Amino acid sequence: MNKCRGSFRKTFRGLIVKVSNTDSQPCWIPVKNLGSFLGYLPDHSRGLQDALAHALVTLRAANAIDNDKGTMEDLENGGPLPETEVSPATTQAVTTFELVIISYGHAHGPLTLPDPGAVEQLTFSVRSIKNPPAKLRRTHTGLSSHLRKEVMASSAAVARLGIIVGAVQTKMVEMKLAREGVDPTAESPSPPAAPSVLVVGIMCERGKHRSVTFAEELSRKIQADDCWAVSVQHRELDPPPHRTGAAIQDEDRLTGDVRAGNKPGKQRGLDRKKGKSSARRFLQEDAPDAEEDV
Repeated sequence: MNKCRGSFRKTFRGLIVKVSNTDSQPCWIPVKNLGSFLGYLPDHSRGLQDALAHALVTLRAANAIDNDKGTMEDLENGGPLPETEVSPATTQAVTTFELVIISYGHAHGPLTLPDPGAVEQLTFSVRSIKNPPAKLRRTHTGLSSHLRKEVMASSAAVARLGIIVGAVQTKMVEMKLAREGVDPTAESPSPPAAPSVLVVGIMCERGKHRSVTFAEELSRKIQADDCWAVSVQHRELDPPPHRTGAAIQDEDRLTGDVRAGNKPGKQRGLDRKKGKSSARRFLQEDAPDAEEDV
């Protein structure tokens, strides 16, 4: 049987049905219409399921019959088989790389990843970029277009963003080449064993204004094709559960909530008269070289 099937595949020029009839020897019968061979079947095998059990039909030939029965004449005359139509969902490009942009604050600790060995990582500091006005920082984060406009108003911020965009896009190209087995820095191609996730960390002092601004602007400036999925996360604006307590306590110190809750009114009045701020003293003691980022 296997030998017959192999011979059948090599010499196929049309639709051929093998009918096993209990009253006669098996025979090969060429047909032009899928329904015409039913007359050769025993009476008890006239149902569709029984018919399919006796028929040896290739997928391409069956599709050709369903779409246009007239094409069978071309097949018998040696014409080419019609191509099977592929749905758009099958041919749609598949996302194979992920770009994750994360803003975070230096004061809240370094950026940590669950499995750093499985990803490529780039880290940029924007602590040297001038902060927007303090009044604006108290009421807005980097998610505000107004605050982002203030941050990006300086030429230094624009230049820094350009450097970051260039470095990220270069790394994205390198990752694609590495996945294809091409190492741009090597003399000979290397086997494809590269990570598919690129994490870009952007750091400022508190992680709520400048770093958020640069993360948002980077996501808009980056040129990514269909094989890249781009996402943005802001660690200090939505801290994980295990960091919530520490983050809230630190923010209380910066905004003066702890001071207001623990000091009596007279002491708070003295602080205001002297022009002192617990938040300012905290920044000056713990980060003397950093600009205040309330």
